Amino acid sequence: MPKLTAEFVDRHEIRFDVARENGAHRTFTNVRVPAEDGSGPVDFTSVDLLLIAVGNCTLGYLLNNGRLADAEVTKAVANVEATMQEFPRQVGHIHSEVEIEVTDPALLDHREEIEIGACGGPMCAALGDLLSATVTLKLKQ
Repeated sequence: MPKLTAEFVDRHEIRFDVARENGAHRTFTNVRVPAEDGSGPVDFTSVDLLLIAVGNCTLGYLLNNGRLADAEVTKAVANVEATMQEFPRQVGHIHSEVEIEVTDPALLDHREEIEIGACGGPMCAALGDLLSATVTLKLKQ
């Protein structure tokens, strides 16, 4: 089972150590001190990290499964946006707009199937109705 250890270091960093099922480890440090320009932390907020995870999962799942797994994809971009709620302050909804450009015109007939696949990965399964996605398929001209 994959496992994450998050350690708060010196009151300004969070060090993440990910242990994968195959025994491999990956480490990442997120610096939480304020940026000099006042725009928030130097690195990522918790919402930023959630959106990064959703974008990574959405594109990874779409491009490695189903009809796109063996397709020539010339462009794949996910724009992920969170709608926040107040009282308590939390993420109310996350929506992904995914633009995919392919070379095979036959794939355009399967847009709906591919769009359903955008929420087929583990992130959508875990977050359920909190997530939605729209996929735009285009033919490379």
